Amino acid sequence: MWNPPDHYIEAVSEKASVALLLEAMRSDPVTNAIGSVGVSGGGGVGSVNGLGADTLAPSLASPSVSKTMAPLSYQVGILIRRGFKNSSDVLSKKLEWFLVLALGLVWGGLWFGVATPSNRGKHAADAVSVIFFIAAQWSWGPAFDVLGAFPQERDVLAKERASEVYSIESYYISKCLCELPVQMVMPAVFLLLLWPMVGLPFSILPAIYGITIINAWVSASISTMLMCLIFDGDLVMKVLIVVFVYCMSAGGFFINMAEQPAYIGWARYTSYWYYSLGLYTSVAITPFDDDDQHRMSGALDSYSFSDWSDATNLLILVTYGVVCRVLAYVFLKFSSKIKFS
Repeated sequence: MWNPPDHYIEAVSEKASVALLLEAMRSDPVTNAIGSVGVSGGGGVGSVNGLGADTLAPSLASPSVSKTMAPLSYQVGILIRRGFKNSSDVLSKKLEWFLVLALGLVWGGLWFGVATPSNRGKHAADAVSVIFFIAAQWSWGPAFDVLGAFPQERDVLAKERASEVYSIESYYISKCLCELPVQMVMPAVFLLLLWPMVGLPFSILPAIYGITIINAWVSASISTMLMCLIFDGDLVMKVLIVVFVYCMSAGGFFINMAEQPAYIGWARYTSYWYYSLGLYTSVAITPFDDDDQHRMSGALDSYSFSDWSDATNLLILVTYGVVCRVLAYVFLKFSSKIKFS
């Protein structure tokens, strides 16, 4: 969003344009007229109390008067209102809704009824694969949503920070809060569509929804951290793909990491998918064994999801997200890469 100070901020953002401005000030007749006032002070023609145009112009270009920012709470309140407006714009995008609803219909149609009581035993592995796709959709989706808004946010942040409109702290707090609507609304609609088609019990849907929100938040946290660290849209996209492929692969769905040599198997503990899939299966798979011959939990033997307690897995996921958010703030606070485009 362009605002009136943008022209002046852009004008002094490059050394070449600053040099042109100073040269214009030195040759300006108004500046010279001001300088002539200082003759009686002994500074001679073209000076003010001994300050020549060469000294005067830079001092006018770089005033020493510092701005006083509004209180942090006021800044956050203003930025949250703007942020929620941007979030509502995302929720109103028809293509975003098409993607979410289409994926729900595809997976719900192909896995139709696999988790109903009569099918659970023989389709236990299929039920696990549905859980995997839920985790995948709400890992990659939120991460790329954050990344998609990066170029515009970077430019606006650079301009408004240069004019000292608000602090980094107020920007970052409001950004973290404004992500929540997108991360909460779309997963709810997605699960309400998918759940009855697959046949999983509605009694566990609230818990699955809560896990999905946490999973989406952690994914967005990783994306935000990488964005603040790298500040290059093309590069951060490639790095994000590598990081997420690693987390997904080490999470235990594609390969049983517990059966790998110890020097490889330990990598699963660094993947948030490991703990997320442990939570999902603990809620959606383990409690629903049909009988001794058709145990759903038996399907988990070929995977290496976390078998720690739900509380432990949840604590690790939240810690994972918090650490990424704190690192993102540190990278943003001390970044030298917030420059004009």
